[in-house]
Amino acid sequence: MTRYEREIEWIKRDKHNNAPPKAAFKRDLKRLKSGEPVDYIIGFVGFLGCKIDLRYKPLIPRPESEYWAAKAITQAKARNGRMQVLDMFSGSGCIGLAFAKNCNCNVDFADLDKNCLRQIKKNLKINNLKGRVICSDIFKQIKKKYDFIVANPPYIPRKNLAKLNRSVRDFEPHKALVSGKMGLEAIRKFLCAVHKYLAPEGIFYLEFDSWQNKAIQQIAKSNPNIILEILRDQYGKIRYARGHLKG
Repeated sequence: MTRYEREIEWIKRDKHNNAPPKAAFKRDLKRLKSGEPVDYIIGFVGFLGCKIDLRYKPLIPRPESEYWAAKAITQAKARNGRMQVLDMFSGSGCIGLAFAKNCNCNVDFADLDKNCLRQIKKNLKINNLKGRVICSDIFKQIKKKYDFIVANPPYIPRKNLAKLNRSVRDFEPHKALVSGKMGLEAIRKFLCAVHKYLAPEGIFYLEFDSWQNKAIQQIAKSNPNIILEILRDQYGKIRYARGHLKG
């Protein structure tokens, strides 16, 4: 079975409950043929026990993000007391929602995109979870310190946008994908300021692309307040970093 055939089966099962084909199903096939991501057509994805609604077209959650989010949640669950968590560059809110669902914590969601803020509020309601939603350009509107800060920032270089798969390039939000000439603008701002918002034993997680590894380590070295550890995803690819305060 081809990928396209599998996606048709997913649409039948997850959106149309395997009912006989109707006009709505035929419209969905046209959307699929146009290159629209199957997750937008179905309207939701699962993420660590949460239903992530996608009606406002946030960045679609990826398995790689789910992998490191699960690692972060396991680490949070091992701690005593109620954790304070910040989901930066929240998008759909999937990572913060997974924290709220799976461990003892208060979660703040921060994003600058109004559609994403609407999406997070919708997903909190759908999953019967609570959280504070903040309109913020990275840390500008953040006023407290956190035990865990999780971040999946835009990290694609502007010049690489045209090279992306058509379903990503033509349908997913560019501001959730692209961050300057080298894809490092948002990451640099995050790494240069994150120490100000970590509690004394606080930890942060940051997603990026493997080829950015050396540049990110150099940026981290320019911040004498943090220590960074580079880690691999479930496919053995360098994908994310875990950091904490020095000393």
